[in-house]
Parts: sequence; C-alpha cells; structure tokens
Amino acid sequence: MKEIVAIITARGGSVRVPKKNIRLLGGKPLIEWVIDAALKSICTRVIVSTDCNQIEDISLKAGADVPFKRPSNISGNIPSELVTQHAIKFHENQRKCHIDIAVTIQPTTPFLSARNINDAIILLEKNTNLDSVFTAGPVQQRPEYMYLIDEDKKNVINLLDKKLKLCSNMGA
Repeated sequence: MKEIVAIITARGGSVRVPKKNIRLLGGKPLIEWVIDAALKSICTRVIVSTDCNQIEDISLKAGADVPFKRPSNISGNIPSELVTQHAIKFHENQRKCHIDIAVTIQPTTPFLSARNINDAIILLEKNTNLDSVFTAGPVQQRPEYMYLIDEDKKNVINLLDKKLKLCSNMGA
C-alpha cells in the first residue's frame, strides 16, 4: 500500500489575523475543516505540524496526528516546503517507512474537499512527468497569489511573471 501523508501546516502565530487557524467558521475551528477533508481522502495518515498547544488539542480531537511540536526554527513566517520537509523526515524516521506522496494542506482553505485532495493525488500518480501539483481557485485580491493559464494550457503564469509547467492534458 502506498504511503500518502497529508501534512497540515498550522503555526500559532499570525500577525494579520491572530489565532486564525482556530477561529470558528460555521461552528467549528478553521483547521478542523481541512482535517475532516484529509481524513475522508485517500491519505493514509493526517499530520498537523504546529507550534501551538491550542491547535494541537483541536487537531487531536478532530482525529489528526500531532506526533511532534514544530521546532522554533521553522515556526515563523517561512515557506511551507520547509515545514513539509521536516514532517516527512520525522514521519519516515519515526515509522521507518518511505512516504510515496506528501500532500501539503494549509488550514486556511476550509472549502477544500476530500475530492480535491484525491483528484490532485490521482493526477500526480497518472502523470509521471510531474513532481508536484496544486489546487487553485478564483481569487479576488493579492496578485502575488493570482495565476493565469496560457492559451495552450501548458503554463501557469503568475501575475508577477513567474512560470510553472502544467500537465499537457490538463484542462482549465
């Protein structure tokens, strides 16, 4: 069986919206929405990487694993890739097994569904020329997070002119 691990990156400190990952949305903490989606997906384990006791408690009650406290050197405003890499190393050392697919999930995406996660995993598995995929949806603000798909559907163009290769058979 493939080892597919969801890694939810949920630090405690947020400058713009304090404690955003545990704020209530629709009667439950924001992070619980993505935990529920990950638990319903084909992921074999759901890990929350956090430096916050409140996030840890909520995550455990929601059914996620919190096998470590995130170290302070990766608890600030840093790229999520570093947090994911740390969680992968921890998991592989702890379980003595290789992770086939790591799914990085941000707790600030409460409308993410198990189907979104599964579709991304399936797309990655079917396209061996890809080493990563991501989900995206319409946004209204923050141009550094906005992307356009070119006419040939081969490139994703960041509005700040960054380019990423797209799967050639992927539709818009």
